[in-house]
This record gives sequence, C-alpha cells and structure tokens, in this order.
Amino acid sequence: MLSAAKEPVRTTSDSRRILLIDDEETILAAVGGALERQGYVVDRASDLASARRALDDSGFDLVITDLCLSEAAAEEGLLVIEHAHAHCPQTPIVVLTGYGSPQAEQEARQRGARGFFSKSERLVGLLGAVRALLGPVAPRNGGGREA
Repeated sequence: MLSAAKEPVRTTSDSRRILLIDDEETILAAVGGALERQGYVVDRASDLASARRALDDSGFDLVITDLCLSEAAAEEGLLVIEHAHAHCPQTPIVVLTGYGSPQAEQEARQRGARGFFSKSERLVGLLGAVRALLGPVAPRNGGGREA
C-alpha cells in the first residue's frame, strides 16, 4: 500500500528513472520489464553494494527495493532505504518484498519508505503506485541497464 503522495517527482525530460533492487533475477526481469513497457527507464541492482553505487552515481526519480537482498542479511533493504533517504531525500522509496509483515512495513516506513507491497500482490498495484508517485510517461520499447 502507498502513502499519500505530495507532488510527483518530475525530471527535466519525459523519462522517469527508477532503480529496481532485488536479488531475484526473475523479479528484476518481470517487474523491470513491466515498468519499461509503461515508459519508465529502469536500472537494476541485485545486491546492497551495487544499489549503493547506483544511488551515489545517478539521480533516480524512484527507488523500488526488496527487503532481503541476500540470505546472509535479511534486512539489507532497510539499509538501502536509509542510504537512499540520506543521499536523495526527495526520491520516493517503495518496498517490494516477499517477507512482508506489519512490523517490517512499520520499520521500512520509519526509515523513509513511502509504499510497501508484497510480491504476492498483483503487479497492477505496484504499477499504480509508481504512476501516482511519478506520473504517467509515454510507453517505450527501450530498456534500462544493470547497475
């Protein structure tokens, strides 16, 4: 579910850049592809280190992150939220996770997440939240890049 958005983030061009962070290649492909078909430019990161590098090097209009980015550290996504919120406080952050709980959602929101979605939910809910935060863009065939 999504927190009430203030103003959508706008960039100087028609494209909106999203950083999608997940350790599952199938999620990166499916969710990233769906966002790209909606017209967004999607960069992908599969671990905490590449997510931090991407956030340090590039400006994003939205960050979508999983909470669990490895089996070793179940809450690396919370570190991504903190890092993103500290380095680009105007960029909305949305959590997409398979490990959702009321406690996890509360913790993510306390650290700066504006939305929280379960991977078991239909993708249309996440896409609607992205449109609510960023506004619609013209659909495109292009892709993003691996961070």
